[in-house]
Amino acid sequence: MNMIILALSTLSAFLLGSWVTYRAMQNKSSIQIPQIIKDTTDDLPGPISPYEEQEKARRIKVKI
Repeated sequence: MNMIILALSTLSAFLLGSWVTYRAMQNKSSIQIPQIIKDTTDDLPGPISPYEEQEKARRIKVKI
């Protein structure tokens, strides 16, 4: 009997969490980024991966 109660309570908690998440995603609004923050993020360079650094090194060696 205890196992049935545990299983039903776990199922109900999962379904309640899923329903709350679904309702929250339906009512979400886009976040407005202030203009000051937007201007500073445009000036930042993108991340450079090790692969891109190796490609730059290869291009320099070929040009010389």
